Amino acid sequence: MNKKNLFIIALLSLFLIFVFNFVQDRIFSKHNVNVPISELKETCTQFNTECVPPIMLNIKKQVKDSGENFITLDIRKHITVIKSLQILSLALLAVIFILIVSKNRKENKEDNDISFPVLCLLGLASIYKIFYLYTNNIMDIPFLLAASVIIACLCLYFIIFGLMKLITKNNSDSAIIAIFLMLVLYHIKIFINNYPSFNIYKIIGIVLMFMICVVSINSKKFIPFLKPFTAALIILCVVNGAGKILSKTDFAFFNRSHAQQEFKLTKNPERDIYIILLDMYAGADTLKYLGYDNSAFINTLKQNHFMVFDNINSNYNKTLASISSVLNFDYIDPLTFNTPSDAISEAAIFKMAEQLGYNTYYLNSWPLELYINNKIIEHVYNSDFYVGQTTLSLFFTNTLFEPAFYIFNDTNPIENALEYMNIVLNEKRNKKLFFAHFLMPHWPYIYDENGQKLTERDEIYVSDFKFKINTKSYLEFLKYANVKTLELVNRLLNTTEDKKPVIIIFGDHGIRTTFYTADEKSHMQELKRDRWFLKGHFNTFLAYYNPDMDTQYYQDTHSLVNFFRKFSNEVFGTDFKPLPDKKFYIYYDTSPKQLHKMQGEVVK
Repeated sequence: MNKKNLFIIALLSLFLIFVFNFVQDRIFSKHNVNVPISELKETCTQFNTECVPPIMLNIKKQVKDSGENFITLDIRKHITVIKSLQILSLALLAVIFILIVSKNRKENKEDNDISFPVLCLLGLASIYKIFYLYTNNIMDIPFLLAASVIIACLCLYFIIFGLMKLITKNNSDSAIIAIFLMLVLYHIKIFINNYPSFNIYKIIGIVLMFMICVVSINSKKFIPFLKPFTAALIILCVVNGAGKILSKTDFAFFNRSHAQQEFKLTKNPERDIYIILLDMYAGADTLKYLGYDNSAFINTLKQNHFMVFDNINSNYNKTLASISSVLNFDYIDPLTFNTPSDAISEAAIFKMAEQLGYNTYYLNSWPLELYINNKIIEHVYNSDFYVGQTTLSLFFTNTLFEPAFYIFNDTNPIENALEYMNIVLNEKRNKKLFFAHFLMPHWPYIYDENGQKLTERDEIYVSDFKFKINTKSYLEFLKYANVKTLELVNRLLNTTEDKKPVIIIFGDHGIRTTFYTADEKSHMQELKRDRWFLKGHFNTFLAYYNPDMDTQYYQDTHSLVNFFRKFSNEVFGTDFKPLPDKKFYIYYDTSPKQLHKMQGEVVK
């Protein structure tokens, strides 16, 4: 058999490996499952089971008190047949490799003069893991961030190549050594980890290292094989990424009508409007139940003429559904948007503001799940802290490059977001509507009241897939949120009386004290035995400042959606009627990708 046919069979073998991996991922996997460290070995070494870290890796933390630590994993079941087929494909690949090497020895081909494009291609072989992980999570990782990591690692490859060339005086030998060392840096922890997970990209890395060791005696004979092998890997990664994009695209979107809606507005306010979302901010009753008196914060706001609502509930217990609801002044069921991102980006409040000549701003603290487009909103600020942290965790955790993961830990994401707000406040523009989403006191709990970094974990393991929130860390971060919110309020109110803005400070939902990370619906009866379970999820916070407001108009307001309807009537001159106050419980493991799947179940 000639080499051309061997290369075709090699490509088919690689293609089959990725197909089997695709089937495993789509059919036989549970995603984002929290597994306690103490049960990791038992869970991940069961027959027919393997564990793979997904993109949403938990940030490593030092645990100072007693309790269980855990890691978030994808658990794959029924893997015997899939793995057997993958091993057969790899065995076929190994046989083809041996045949090609034998033919190269007979032909005695030299490849001493390696061009720069070929060196770059071989460099991708050394960091194919990053390329694979990016294309496998292409919808969740910003291109520029992934590209910067790939370029940085390629630079390291070229540095090693250059150093080796000074020693070996040979391009082929230097390239092979550089590739081998980069693979070792990425895969050595597989052999020292107590509970390794051998997913497909790690298997390919080990196979590559083994092949390099076999041919290290005569590296020149390995280059002719490595070039098409690497090209095949890159092509298949690109195909894999394209498949991810297609699988997550809802083509029904293109059949929807998104005609510009014209609202009947009878008022044209001149004041700036600032809407401040404090994610997962629990109401006063819930905080008392948790042992914390929040009256100092509330009284300070009241002294600044805020109306603080005593008993306000969110209508949804998840962020994307809650924001989609309040910004469109309705429950999400009648909304026609395809995704929460569309519902928020093109929300009614921003359309009204545009109609009234407002400059619109959106501060987005969680771009991993929420992409804000600028079809209507003029200025969008995406916090890169959590994206960078998660991406670096994906690329570098469990490798010898892991120290690079902590580069992003030295920045303060809250201060960065507040700095952006200060820039906007200093702009000489009339009529601003600013929606600021702060990921506090929502996990990860980063700071205590004094701005010192917290080192305790976010959640506490209870039993299989069941967790309780770390209320101690939550309350510390909430105190920090109070300090920063009051600083922002003082900054906003430091204007003349006729220029004082309208300010809304609210929580999108309460605190999820106990939850199941998988199949939560089947555990609802157990969870509801705790009388604070549902109350804590929906009891949240709302404070409203408007020099022109009619406080009596808001007296009988008990839910966020009805407050925002009344706010719209008072400020924009709409004519929204009150809706029945409802609470929709959305299960923890519900996908946030499509709006209509986040409707939830009505609870009392």
